[in-house]
Order: sequence, then C-alpha cells, then structure tokens
Amino acid sequence: MARSPGLRLHDLALLRAVVQGMRPAAAARRYLPDLHRDARVVRSHLVAVAREARIHLEGMGEANLAAALGPALGLNMTEPEVGQGAPDLEEFARRFDVGMFSERELVELYEEEYGACAIPEPPAFGPTPAQALERALKGLSLIQARGVQVPKGDDPVSLWLSARLCAQLRPFGVLRLSDLVTLANRFGRTWWREVPGLGRERAERLVQWLLDHETWLGQRLSPRVRREAVAVVATTQPGARLPAMAGHTDLRSTGFNALGANSDHQALRIWLDTLSLKSPHTLAAYRRDVERLLLWAHERGLSLSTLTVVDAIEHARFLSNPPAHWVNTLPATRCGGDWRPMRGPLSRSSARRALAAIGHLYGFLVESGYLTANPFARVRAAAGASMANAVMDTTRSFGLRHLDAMRATLDAMPGGAHKRRLLAILMLAETTGMRRQEMSAHTWGDLRKHAGETTGARYVLTVRGKGGHERKLPVKDSVIEALERHLADRRMLMDAGVLPDQALAETPLISVLEQPPVGALHACSGALSEAGLHRVLKRFFQSVADHLAGLGLPETADLQEDFARASCHWLRHTFAHEILKASGADLPVTQQLLGHKNISTTGIYLKADMGQRIDAVVALPDRFC
Repeated sequence: MARSPGLRLHDLALLRAVVQGMRPAAAARRYLPDLHRDARVVRSHLVAVAREARIHLEGMGEANLAAALGPALGLNMTEPEVGQGAPDLEEFARRFDVGMFSERELVELYEEEYGACAIPEPPAFGPTPAQALERALKGLSLIQARGVQVPKGDDPVSLWLSARLCAQLRPFGVLRLSDLVTLANRFGRTWWREVPGLGRERAERLVQWLLDHETWLGQRLSPRVRREAVAVVATTQPGARLPAMAGHTDLRSTGFNALGANSDHQALRIWLDTLSLKSPHTLAAYRRDVERLLLWAHERGLSLSTLTVVDAIEHARFLSNPPAHWVNTLPATRCGGDWRPMRGPLSRSSARRALAAIGHLYGFLVESGYLTANPFARVRAAAGASMANAVMDTTRSFGLRHLDAMRATLDAMPGGAHKRRLLAILMLAETTGMRRQEMSAHTWGDLRKHAGETTGARYVLTVRGKGGHERKLPVKDSVIEALERHLADRRMLMDAGVLPDQALAETPLISVLEQPPVGALHACSGALSEAGLHRVLKRFFQSVADHLAGLGLPETADLQEDFARASCHWLRHTFAHEILKASGADLPVTQQLLGHKNISTTGIYLKADMGQRIDAVVALPDRFC
C-alpha cells in the first residue's frame, strides 16, 4: 500500500493490537483492508505508522508517551545519527584480531575514522514493560481523540486501497467506497468470484474492514455478505490476544493461569478439549451454544472476556427473542448465503440448557485462573433452579388418532427409496424408543441375533446412549425387514459409486439417499445425520398436517397443531406409553428399554397418561345432578 500522510483509524487498531500482544501478521490480517501478508511487508508498514504516531504525539507535547511506543511495539525506532555506511562499535571491532587492541584503543581508532559523534550514547533506563504498555495505549487513545482519518462513502478507493486492487475493481465501476459496498451486496457472499484475481481471503478482509467502518461509510452490507465476516472474527487466529475495546471491562487475569492461555481463542479450545469425553451430541450442543454467544458478542463489539453481568442478562433475553436478521425459518447450510444462526426463539428448556453450557465455560475459565469473574454465574443458577423444577412433558406423544392420520398420509405417498427410508425410521423409532442421535450413530454391526427361542423379535440392538451407557433393545422382525429394504436402496448407490463401499458391519442403519450427498445431512460413512433425521421427520409431520388440513374437518384442528410442532422425541414418548401398557406398568423393564439413569424419570410416564386421568374422572359419580 502506498501511504499518504495522516493516520487512519485502522492504523491505530493495528498499533493497539500489536501493543497488546497480537502478532503483527495476524493484526494486519484483521484490521488492514489490503496489505501483502509477507511478514517483512507487515513489519515495514508497522514501523511507518508507528513513526507517524510518534510524530503526532511529539507534536502534542507528549514526548514520554511517544518514547514508550517503540518499546511497547518491540520496535527499534531510534533514528540513525551516523553517516551512511558507518558501522557500530561492535562491528568495527570485528576487523581486528581478538586482544590486538584494548577497548579504549578501539574507541580512539573508531573516533579517528568516523568521528566522536558517531558513537551512540549508552541507552538510558526506560520504562518497565507494564509502564510502556500503559503509556503506549494512552498515547494511541489521545491520537484517536484528537482526530484521525476515517473512511467516507464518497472517498475514492485509491485513498484507502492499493493501486493494484483499485485497477482490479475499476472495470466493475468501483471508484468510491460506496461502489465497493454496492458490488458486494449485488453478488452476495461469493462476490469476490466476479473480480478476477481478488481471491477469497483478501475479499473477506475487505468485507471485515467495511464492517469495522460501517458507521462512517453510511451504507450497510447485506446480511448475506456480513455472515462471512462474522465467521472470520469468531475464529481468531490461535495465539491472538484481542485488544480490549475502549470503555469495556476486561475480565482476563493478569497473573498465571493453569491453561497457559494468552487469548480467548486458546482458552476456548482447551475447554472444548476437556469435553472430548462427553457424547458427540453434548459436545455439539455446547459448541453451538458458545458459538452463538460469540457471534452475539461480536455484533456488539465485545469478546468472551469483556462480557459483564448486564451482558449475560441481555443474552438470556436475546435467546427467547432474537432479532429478525438472526433468524431463518427455512432450512439452510452454513456454506449457503442465506444461513442464519437461529431458526427462531429458543424454548425455555433450550434456553436453560444454552445458559448452563455458557455458565460451565465461564466457571471453567474462572477455576483455571484465566478470568477473574463469571458474569453468567447468577444467570446460570437461575436457569438451573428453573430446570430442577421443570417436569418432562411426556404428553407430547401420538395417540390412535395421530397414528391413523400418519398411516393415511403414508398410503397417499408415492413409492420409492425415500418412502422406504421414512418407513424404516418411523418403525425403528416407534418400536424401540431410540433417540435421534442414537439412530444416526448405529450400524448393522450393532445388531446381533438373540440366542434364545423367540418369535417376532430375533435380533437385539446394542445402543450406546447418553453418558456412554449401553442398553439392549429387541428389534421386531418387521422392523428388520423395513431396514433391509432401505439397505437395498443404499447398495444401489454404493454400486453406482455415490456412497462408499463398506462392509455390512460398518454400514449405517439409516443412510442418505442424496445423489451426491450434500451439506451436513450425512457423515463420511453416508449415515443420515441427526440434522438429516430431524429434517426427514419434520417434513413428514408437516405433510400429515397438510393432509389433515386438506380434508377440511374441524375436528382435526388439534391434530394439525400437534403435527406442526411434533419431533422425533414424540415417537420416543409414544413408545414409552405403549410399553407401560403392554408390560402392565412394569417400570424396571421400561427404564431399561428407554435407558433412563433414574427410575423416577420413567415414573413420570405413569403420571402423564392423560387418558387414564380422564377415565378416572369420568368414573366419578355425579352426586349433585
């Protein structure tokens, strides 16, 4: 970049980040719109803006603050005072054999050749590193308060971007910064593909720079473009110590921490590593909850270590009432331009779980000494108390009317591989009570023939459930037949090379059928993921609701509402109720089949059978009629 006189706002951000410990190359990638990533180029640019900042401070009469800038940046900013080509005394001494001259004689010889003024003065004792850091930050804040150059929408791009980049953008009518925003908004997330030679990395940096200066540009980037930049910031380079925002509290400890972490990113990675022994489902949920928090914090100019109790309360409110630009009710993958972090407001139970996950993270960071306080402690405690008093809603299950409607919808569906897979999923879930993640995770190798003399259920499935606990589930022969029909469809895709050719023991029970598989709906083995199972079932339940609506019968209004909110867990609750009836309310048997750790959880199903409650109340005599 060819520099023109004057410090810019992103120059101060670069200096502030390096002063606070961020590597110069990482700071340049984050804050500068267009600079070659070579470390030597970055250092040269850093020295140039640092000298300009020092000149500003000296002009303000702040010589002490100017002197602290070099040590805080780790740069030698002393101007050379000797003539061109004059070596220092140590280099001059290497001309002679060791011991040929004393130190005094060497000094005399040096002065004789280069002059006495050429010998630099011994360095004076400067400020301590902590003092240099404090003075440098104070100096940079003073420069910013006195006024720096900020980009405006009418500014020519040549004032802010390199000549090479301006030449690349010129054929697209980009002469001003506002034109650049218009170009990005027009083509969306992959706008950089329209500009030959621009490249994704530089485009992401440009978008991030535009977002940083959006207040002064007076023109907003569309959400389709903004999402990419948010992801870049949320995954800051390892080892990067983000500068604390002016006016924001920094909860990071200044002393030793057991994590050995010097950035939020490192601390977060270590916390995730400690969760590796938990189930993949739990790990994914914790990761999703914390990622949502980071995106929310970034939108407010905050980071993990600068959130306060007030922010924690605001985040709890946000979960139940997210703004419109956070929500996309339609299915979308992360790589799509229409992806949004949320599908709608979280339910009370989901919000409690999210706050518990965040509280777990902050508690871990405080215990390890990385943070000095946990702003989510009280919010998490309140969520935990509410969760303890909550009762699982086991009435969310399918009765005979629901099952008849599902059968009628299935009969009306055209045949094919997708219908056969849907039947396999419904039959497996309704007759085993398996959770969604359990159906996605198991293979044909987990099925074994039962050794005893049995009819109707010759196979037993070993299921690994929550907490790594195993349970044995009998699988009806009719379910095995449905799974085998689905397996035949998968084998056709394997023969065609669409899905990997695997041994039967490694073949998933429920497989993808997309050609080719796309997005997050499958694992590398071709197993239908939890998200894929959820989508298949939600689409089916919605089709049942649409089928009922098409009948135009007022008495099916309640069924339509149920199917509109039904999920896979409704099938699990249905299984629990049916098993209790079939076993004569045998709680131990039902507990083992459902995989409940505590039998009191299983007992909730006995209390929840509304049909039995209605029968009991109807049986009461009418004494006052």
